[in-house]
Amino acid sequence: MIWLSVDDRPPRGLGSRFFLARDLRMALRAEELPASLFSIYRDLPELITDPAADVVFPIDETHPAFPGDPVGLRRALERDDVCYTGSIADAAALAYDKGRARQAMADAGVVVPLGISLATPADIEPLIASFRQRHDGPMVAKPTHGPGGSYGVTLLPTLDDAMRYLHAPERTWRHPLLIEEFVNGREITVWVLGIGDDLDTSTTFVLDKQGRAILDHDLKERIGGKHQLASECEDLSTTDLSTVQEAARQAHRALGCYSYSRVDAILRDGQAVVLEVNAQPTIPSSGRVMLNAGTGKTLGEVVQTFVEHAHLRHRERRVATAPVMSVPASTAPEVLAAGRDRPDR
Repeated sequence: MIWLSVDDRPPRGLGSRFFLARDLRMALRAEELPASLFSIYRDLPELITDPAADVVFPIDETHPAFPGDPVGLRRALERDDVCYTGSIADAAALAYDKGRARQAMADAGVVVPLGISLATPADIEPLIASFRQRHDGPMVAKPTHGPGGSYGVTLLPTLDDAMRYLHAPERTWRHPLLIEEFVNGREITVWVLGIGDDLDTSTTFVLDKQGRAILDHDLKERIGGKHQLASECEDLSTTDLSTVQEAARQAHRALGCYSYSRVDAILRDGQAVVLEVNAQPTIPSSGRVMLNAGTGKTLGEVVQTFVEHAHLRHRERRVATAPVMSVPASTAPEVLAAGRDRPDR
Protein backbone atom coordinates (compact mmCIF):
# COMPACT_ATOMS: atom_id res chain seq x y z
CA MET A 1 0.00 0.00 0.00
CA ILE A 2 1.19 3.52 -0.85
CA TRP A 3 -0.02 5.77 1.96
CA LEU A 4 -0.48 9.48 1.11
CA SER A 5 -0.37 11.78 4.14
CA VAL A 6 -3.05 14.45 4.69
CA ASP A 7 -4.11 16.84 7.41
CA ASP A 8 -7.85 16.21 7.69
CA ARG A 9 -8.69 18.42 10.67
CA PRO A 10 -9.95 22.02 10.42
CA PRO A 11 -8.94 24.80 10.44
CA ARG A 12 -5.67 23.91 8.73
CA GLY A 13 -6.76 20.64 7.22
CA LEU A 14 -8.63 19.95 3.98
CA GLY A 15 -6.54 22.53 2.12
CA SER A 16 -4.90 22.28 -1.29
CA ARG A 17 -2.61 19.43 -0.26
CA PHE A 18 -5.56 17.30 0.77
CA PHE A 19 -7.08 17.60 -2.69
CA LEU A 20 -3.69 17.10 -4.34
CA ALA A 21 -3.26 13.85 -2.36
CA ARG A 22 -6.75 12.75 -3.34
CA ASP A 23 -6.03 13.39 -7.03
CA LEU A 24 -2.72 11.55 -6.83
CA ARG A 25 -4.45 8.59 -5.18
CA MET A 26 -6.96 8.44 -8.02
CA ALA A 27 -4.19 8.61 -10.63
CA LEU A 28 -2.26 5.77 -8.98
CA ARG A 29 -5.37 3.62 -8.59
CA ALA A 30 -6.12 4.15 -12.27
CA GLU A 31 -2.88 2.25 -12.91
CA GLU A 32 -3.94 -0.43 -10.43
CA LEU A 33 -1.44 0.63 -7.77
CA PRO A 34 -2.80 0.36 -4.21
CA ALA A 35 -2.95 3.89 -2.77
CA SER A 36 -4.87 5.38 0.15
CA LEU A 37 -4.97 8.57 2.19
CA PHE A 38 -4.09 8.55 5.87
CA SER A 39 -4.41 11.22 8.53
CA ILE A 40 -1.21 12.60 10.03
CA TYR A 41 -2.96 12.19 13.42
CA ARG A 42 -3.10 8.42 13.01
CA ASP A 43 -0.73 6.06 14.81
CA LEU A 44 2.01 5.57 12.21
CA PRO A 45 3.23 2.03 12.95
CA GLU A 46 -0.26 0.60 12.45
CA LEU A 47 -0.15 1.66 8.80
CA ILE A 48 2.44 -0.98 7.99
CA THR A 49 0.89 -4.42 7.73
CA ASP A 50 3.32 -5.64 5.07
CA PRO A 51 6.81 -4.16 5.70
CA ALA A 52 8.04 -5.43 2.33
CA ALA A 53 5.35 -3.54 0.39
CA ASP A 54 3.83 -0.70 2.46
CA VAL A 55 5.32 2.79 2.23
CA VAL A 56 4.38 6.38 3.10
CA PHE A 57 4.45 9.04 0.36
CA PRO A 58 4.52 12.38 2.24
CA ILE A 59 2.13 15.00 0.90
CA ASP A 60 1.29 16.95 4.05
CA GLU A 61 4.60 17.10 5.90
CA THR A 62 3.52 18.25 9.36
CA HIS A 63 2.95 16.07 12.41
CA PRO A 64 1.45 16.80 15.86
CA ALA A 65 4.43 15.20 17.64
CA PHE A 66 6.74 17.83 16.12
CA PRO A 67 4.77 21.11 16.24
CA GLY A 68 6.19 23.87 14.09
CA ASP A 69 8.54 21.53 12.23
CA PRO A 70 7.83 21.72 8.48
CA VAL A 71 9.10 18.14 8.05
CA GLY A 72 7.70 16.78 11.29
CA LEU A 73 6.03 13.84 9.56
CA ARG A 74 9.39 12.57 8.30
CA ARG A 75 10.84 12.85 11.79
CA ALA A 76 7.90 10.87 13.18
CA LEU A 77 8.32 8.23 10.48
CA GLU A 78 12.03 7.90 11.28
CA ARG A 79 11.27 7.72 14.99
CA ASP A 80 8.78 4.90 14.41
CA ASP A 81 10.92 3.11 11.79
CA VAL A 82 8.31 3.50 9.04
CA CYS A 83 9.41 3.34 5.39
CA TYR A 84 8.76 6.49 3.35
CA THR A 85 9.70 7.93 -0.03
CA GLY A 86 12.00 10.82 -0.82
CA SER A 87 14.68 12.60 1.17
CA ILE A 88 15.36 12.06 4.86
CA ALA A 89 14.06 14.63 7.32
CA ASP A 90 17.32 16.58 7.71
CA ALA A 91 17.77 16.93 3.94
CA ALA A 92 14.15 17.96 3.42
CA ALA A 93 14.45 20.52 6.22
CA LEU A 94 17.61 21.95 4.65
CA ALA A 95 15.89 22.35 1.28
CA TYR A 96 12.85 23.89 3.00
CA ASP A 97 15.04 26.58 4.60
CA LYS A 98 15.99 28.66 1.57
CA GLY A 99 18.69 30.60 3.42
CA ARG A 100 20.54 27.51 4.64
CA ALA A 101 20.00 25.78 1.31
CA ARG A 102 21.58 28.71 -0.56
CA GLN A 103 24.65 28.52 1.63
CA ALA A 104 24.96 24.74 1.34
CA MET A 105 24.74 24.92 -2.44
CA ALA A 106 27.23 27.79 -2.66
CA ASP A 107 29.65 25.87 -0.43
CA ALA A 108 29.40 22.94 -2.88
CA GLY A 109 30.24 25.16 -5.84
CA VAL A 110 26.69 25.61 -7.15
CA VAL A 111 26.05 29.07 -8.61
CA VAL A 112 23.22 30.85 -6.78
CA PRO A 113 21.94 34.45 -7.07
CA LEU A 114 23.64 37.20 -5.11
CA GLY A 115 21.56 37.75 -2.00
CA ILE A 116 21.16 38.65 1.64
CA SER A 117 18.96 37.45 4.48
CA LEU A 118 16.98 39.94 6.55
CA ALA A 119 15.91 38.75 10.00
CA THR A 120 14.44 41.91 11.57
CA PRO A 121 13.33 45.39 10.46
CA ALA A 122 16.60 46.74 11.87
CA ASP A 123 18.46 44.81 9.15
CA ILE A 124 16.72 46.55 6.27
CA GLU A 125 18.65 49.80 5.80
CA PRO A 126 22.21 48.63 6.52
CA LEU A 127 22.00 45.30 4.70
CA ILE A 128 20.14 46.66 1.69
CA ALA A 129 22.70 49.49 1.41
CA SER A 130 25.52 46.95 1.51
CA PHE A 131 23.77 44.71 -1.01
CA ARG A 132 23.20 47.61 -3.42
CA GLN A 133 26.95 48.10 -3.62
CA ARG A 134 27.17 44.66 -5.24
CA HIS A 135 23.91 44.76 -7.20
CA ASP A 136 22.02 47.91 -8.19
CA GLY A 137 19.39 46.33 -10.44
CA PRO A 138 15.97 44.77 -9.81
CA MET A 139 15.61 42.46 -6.82
CA VAL A 140 13.47 39.49 -5.86
CA ALA A 141 12.07 38.79 -2.39
CA LYS A 142 11.27 35.29 -1.26
CA PRO A 143 10.47 33.71 2.11
CA THR A 144 13.31 31.65 3.58
CA HIS A 145 10.88 28.98 4.78
CA GLY A 146 8.51 27.36 2.36
CA PRO A 147 7.74 24.25 0.35
CA GLY A 148 9.05 25.57 -2.95
CA GLY A 149 6.90 26.06 -6.01
CA SER A 150 7.67 29.83 -6.02
CA TYR A 151 5.32 30.55 -3.11
CA GLY A 152 5.66 34.17 -1.95
CA VAL A 153 8.18 35.19 -4.62
CA THR A 154 7.89 38.92 -5.39
CA LEU A 155 9.68 41.06 -7.97
CA LEU A 156 11.02 44.39 -6.67
CA PRO A 157 11.98 46.43 -9.77
CA THR A 158 13.38 49.46 -7.89
CA LEU A 159 14.85 50.36 -4.52
CA ASP A 160 11.64 52.26 -3.67
CA ASP A 161 9.60 49.12 -4.42
CA ALA A 162 11.86 47.14 -2.13
CA MET A 163 11.54 49.60 0.73
CA ARG A 164 7.74 49.73 0.47
CA TYR A 165 7.62 45.94 0.42
CA LEU A 166 9.99 45.51 3.38
CA HIS A 167 8.35 48.17 5.54
CA ALA A 168 4.80 46.96 4.87
CA PRO A 169 2.88 47.07 8.19
CA GLU A 170 1.53 43.54 7.71
CA ARG A 171 5.02 42.01 7.62
CA THR A 172 5.42 39.77 10.68
CA TRP A 173 9.13 38.80 10.41
CA ARG A 174 8.32 35.37 11.76
CA HIS A 175 11.08 34.00 9.53
CA PRO A 176 13.96 35.76 7.76
CA LEU A 177 13.39 37.08 4.28
CA LEU A 178 15.71 36.55 1.31
CA ILE A 179 16.50 39.44 -1.00
CA GLU A 180 18.26 38.30 -4.17
CA GLU A 181 19.35 39.80 -7.44
CA PHE A 182 16.85 39.41 -10.23
CA VAL A 183 18.42 36.92 -12.65
CA ASN A 184 17.29 37.52 -16.19
CA GLY A 185 17.31 34.52 -18.49
CA ARG A 186 15.47 31.34 -19.44
CA GLU A 187 13.85 29.63 -16.49
CA ILE A 188 14.31 25.88 -16.51
CA THR A 189 13.08 23.20 -14.14
CA VAL A 190 14.87 19.87 -13.79
CA TRP A 191 13.52 16.74 -12.13
CA VAL A 192 16.47 14.87 -10.65
CA LEU A 193 15.58 11.18 -10.38
CA GLY A 194 17.64 8.32 -9.00
CA ILE A 195 20.09 7.45 -6.24
CA GLY A 196 23.86 7.44 -5.89
CA ASP A 197 25.74 8.32 -9.06
CA ASP A 198 22.83 7.24 -11.25
CA LEU A 199 20.89 10.51 -11.48
CA ASP A 200 18.53 10.98 -14.42
CA THR A 201 17.87 14.59 -15.48
CA SER A 202 16.08 13.90 -18.75
CA THR A 203 12.89 15.47 -17.36
CA THR A 204 14.07 19.02 -18.02
CA PHE A 205 11.61 21.68 -19.14
CA VAL A 206 11.94 25.26 -20.31
CA LEU A 207 9.23 27.17 -18.46
CA ASP A 208 6.85 29.50 -20.22
CA LYS A 209 6.74 32.72 -18.21
CA GLN A 210 4.04 34.19 -20.46
CA GLY A 211 6.12 37.33 -20.97
CA ARG A 212 6.52 37.98 -17.24
CA ALA A 213 9.81 38.75 -15.53
CA ILE A 214 9.36 36.01 -12.93
CA LEU A 215 7.34 32.83 -12.69
CA ASP A 216 5.43 33.02 -9.42
CA HIS A 217 3.34 30.23 -7.91
CA ASP A 218 0.01 31.42 -9.28
CA LEU A 219 1.35 31.53 -12.83
CA LYS A 220 2.95 28.10 -12.42
CA GLU A 221 -0.38 26.64 -11.37
CA ARG A 222 -2.35 28.43 -14.08
CA ILE A 223 -0.21 27.41 -17.04
CA GLY A 224 0.42 23.93 -15.62
CA GLY A 225 2.09 21.68 -18.16
CA LYS A 226 2.38 24.31 -20.92
CA HIS A 227 6.14 24.11 -20.91
CA GLN A 228 8.51 22.69 -23.49
CA LEU A 229 10.71 19.65 -23.02
CA ALA A 230 14.21 21.10 -23.12
CA SER A 231 15.55 18.40 -25.42
CA GLU A 232 12.98 19.52 -28.01
CA CYS A 233 13.89 23.24 -27.85
CA GLU A 234 15.66 23.99 -31.12
CA ASP A 235 17.16 27.21 -29.75
CA LEU A 236 18.62 25.54 -26.63
CA SER A 237 22.09 24.17 -27.33
CA THR A 238 23.17 20.79 -26.04
CA THR A 239 25.95 22.58 -24.14
CA ASP A 240 23.49 24.83 -22.32
CA LEU A 241 21.21 21.87 -21.60
CA SER A 242 24.11 19.87 -20.15
CA THR A 243 25.17 22.86 -18.07
CA VAL A 244 21.80 23.29 -16.37
CA GLN A 245 21.35 19.55 -15.84
CA GLU A 246 24.77 19.22 -14.20
CA ALA A 247 23.96 22.20 -11.95
CA ALA A 248 20.73 20.46 -10.94
CA ARG A 249 22.60 17.27 -10.04
CA GLN A 250 25.11 19.26 -8.00
CA ALA A 251 22.33 21.08 -6.13
CA HIS A 252 20.49 17.78 -5.46
CA ARG A 253 23.66 16.26 -3.99
CA ALA A 254 24.62 19.40 -2.04
CA LEU A 255 21.37 19.23 -0.07
CA GLY A 256 21.50 15.45 0.41
CA CYS A 257 18.33 14.78 -1.58
CA TYR A 258 17.35 11.19 -2.27
CA SER A 259 15.43 9.47 -5.06
CA TYR A 260 13.81 12.60 -6.50
CA SER A 261 13.79 16.37 -6.33
CA ARG A 262 12.93 19.28 -8.60
CA VAL A 263 15.48 22.04 -9.21
CA ASP A 264 14.58 25.47 -10.60
CA ALA A 265 17.33 27.41 -12.36
CA ILE A 266 17.91 30.33 -14.70
CA LEU A 267 20.16 29.93 -17.72
CA ARG A 268 22.01 33.25 -18.05
CA ASP A 269 24.70 33.72 -20.68
CA GLY A 270 25.58 30.03 -20.66
CA GLN A 271 25.69 29.80 -16.86
CA ALA A 272 23.11 27.96 -14.75
CA VAL A 273 22.03 29.92 -11.66
CA VAL A 274 20.09 27.69 -9.26
CA LEU A 275 17.10 29.41 -7.63
CA GLU A 276 15.81 26.65 -5.34
CA VAL A 277 15.45 22.95 -4.78
CA ASN A 278 12.18 21.27 -3.87
CA ALA A 279 13.13 18.06 -2.06
CA GLN A 280 9.54 16.78 -2.03
CA PRO A 281 7.69 17.82 -5.16
CA THR A 282 4.13 16.66 -4.69
CA ILE A 283 3.49 15.75 -8.36
CA PRO A 284 0.39 17.73 -9.30
CA SER A 285 -1.13 17.15 -12.72
CA SER A 286 1.47 19.41 -14.39
CA GLY A 287 4.25 17.39 -12.77
CA ARG A 288 2.74 14.15 -14.07
CA VAL A 289 2.76 15.56 -17.60
CA MET A 290 6.42 16.51 -17.23
CA LEU A 291 7.49 13.15 -15.80
CA ASN A 292 5.65 11.24 -18.50
CA ALA A 293 7.18 13.33 -21.29
CA GLY A 294 10.67 13.31 -19.77
CA THR A 295 10.98 9.68 -18.71
CA GLY A 296 8.61 8.01 -21.16
CA LYS A 297 7.10 6.20 -18.19
CA THR A 298 3.65 6.29 -16.64
CA LEU A 299 3.07 7.92 -13.26
CA GLY A 300 2.71 4.49 -11.69
CA GLU A 301 6.06 3.33 -13.07
CA VAL A 302 7.79 6.48 -11.80
CA VAL A 303 6.25 6.23 -8.33
CA GLN A 304 7.04 2.51 -8.17
CA THR A 305 10.71 3.43 -8.60
CA PHE A 306 10.39 5.90 -5.71
CA VAL A 307 8.91 3.09 -3.61
CA GLU A 308 11.77 0.73 -4.49
CA HIS A 309 14.31 3.37 -3.51
CA ALA A 310 12.48 3.90 -0.21
CA HIS A 311 12.53 0.19 0.65
CA LEU A 312 16.22 -0.06 -0.28
CA ARG A 313 17.12 2.79 2.07
CA HIS A 314 14.91 1.36 4.81
CA ARG A 315 16.60 -2.03 4.60
CA GLU A 316 20.05 -0.43 4.64
CA ARG A 317 19.10 1.70 7.64
CA ARG A 318 17.90 -1.34 9.56
CA VAL A 319 21.12 -3.19 8.83
CA ALA A 320 23.20 -0.18 9.87
CA THR A 321 21.32 0.26 13.16
CA ALA A 322 21.01 -3.44 14.04
CA PRO A 323 22.83 -4.41 17.26
CA VAL A 324 26.06 -6.29 16.67
CA MET A 325 26.79 -9.23 18.98
CA SER A 326 30.49 -9.59 19.60
CA VAL A 327 32.42 -12.40 21.24
CA PRO A 328 35.61 -11.60 23.16
CA ALA A 329 38.62 -12.69 21.13
CA SER A 330 40.00 -14.78 24.01
CA THR A 331 36.89 -16.98 24.11
CA ALA A 332 35.98 -17.07 20.43
CA PRO A 333 37.84 -20.35 19.59
CA GLU A 334 36.26 -22.16 22.54
CA VAL A 335 32.79 -20.93 21.61
CA LEU A 336 33.19 -21.98 18.01
CA ALA A 337 34.55 -25.37 19.02
CA ALA A 338 31.64 -25.94 21.37
CA GLY A 339 29.30 -25.13 18.57
CA ARG A 340 30.88 -27.63 16.22
CA ASP A 341 30.82 -30.38 18.86
CA ARG A 342 27.08 -30.05 19.53
CA PRO A 343 25.06 -33.06 18.29
CA ASP A 344 22.67 -30.85 16.31
CA ARG A 345 25.46 -29.30 14.18
